Amino acid sequence: MPHILVVDDNPDMHAALRAALSHAGVEVADALSGKQALQQARSRWPDAVVLDLELHGALSGWDTWRELRTLAAGRRLKVVVVSGDLAGLLQARDEGADDAISKRKPPADIVLRILRVLNPTEAR
Repeated sequence: MPHILVVDDNPDMHAALRAALSHAGVEVADALSGKQALQQARSRWPDAVVLDLELHGALSGWDTWRELRTLAAGRRLKVVVVSGDLAGLLQARDEGADDAISKRKPPADIVLRILRVLNPTEAR
């Protein structure tokens, strides 16, 4: 069962992604902040991370992504970024995100993109 870390400080979006991923048979780790995301990743490295680029708090989404890259230390870091900002999504793709999708999409669409990142050959 894939282990996905969902990092989003919007409780409604977070709950919707969690429910949709669980329904798809994915194990979900929760983080409502960048700090929690780093703690979760240290505890158990995820198969992929769904990361809100617009996190509020001490660590922004971009800061969290940089810290996760540092923690990866040679391990594969698959990241699907979500954002309501098109410029941020495009920048994330340019900077190596495995996928980038608008938060305005239904959670089911986001989950399908996550599953494609996890196993590109089966998700076609």
